[in-house]
Amino acid sequence: MRWVRVWLLACGGLGTDTMVGSYLASDSVVAERYAAAIGRTYAGLRVTIDPPSEWAMPARELPAERLWTLAP
Repeated sequence: MRWVRVWLLACGGLGTDTMVGSYLASDSVVAERYAAAIGRTYAGLRVTIDPPSEWAMPARELPAERLWTLAP
């Protein structure tokens, strides 16, 4: 299980990044594929992949893979 978080980067390095999504992936391969898909579609977002922790509990399961390639 991996904790996948999607971040909106702070403008010009000022302030802090804002987490806009928090998901649980079944394994690291799925998490990496999701991160790559988000990176291709939304270049301004950063995706982090971490082991789950007690902070990951409000996370949802990743959306269906068919949605990963939809254009914004």
